[in-house]
Amino acid sequence: MNDARARTVMMSRVKNEARWALRAIERTWEVCATVGIWDDGSTDGTAEEYIASLGADAETRATSWGTVSTAPGKTLYVWHSPFARDDVRPLERANEIRDRNALYQLVKSNVPFEHVLCLDGDEWLSEEAIRTWPKVAAAMDAGADFVQLPFVYLWDGDDQQRIDGIYGPEV
Repeated sequence: MNDARARTVMMSRVKNEARWALRAIERTWEVCATVGIWDDGSTDGTAEEYIASLGADAETRATSWGTVSTAPGKTLYVWHSPFARDDVRPLERANEIRDRNALYQLVKSNVPFEHVLCLDGDEWLSEEAIRTWPKVAAAMDAGADFVQLPFVYLWDGDDQQRIDGIYGPEV
């Protein structure tokens, strides 16, 4: 694993993000070879859109915990939240910290990595972030514990992108 892409995994907690999935994941594949998503009960085909990003030659196999899909140079893990079921009390369903921790443990148990990108299903890396990723990974290799990359938050449409600093850095 010599290059930054091979040493990077992206993890994402998603729910009903199908409209953004392909565009967001296409940019993600430019900086990492492995993606792990935690599907929190999507009903719009979000997981299928992520799998489609691998191309027509992708191979998908079911496991006891979800699916793993592979294509040359790309691996996608899809884990389904056990808390998205109807028999779980509503207040126990939405817990972002619990879900991100569970996703991190699943990624850590299944994927060798040195760097983790955490993005939501409605966020994508900016072109600048993609261009500078090798330098960012090198900075982390040299001892930086945390970096922040520019990315775009998508809301109800392409014309509604939040970059004002309320949910991230000011641009």
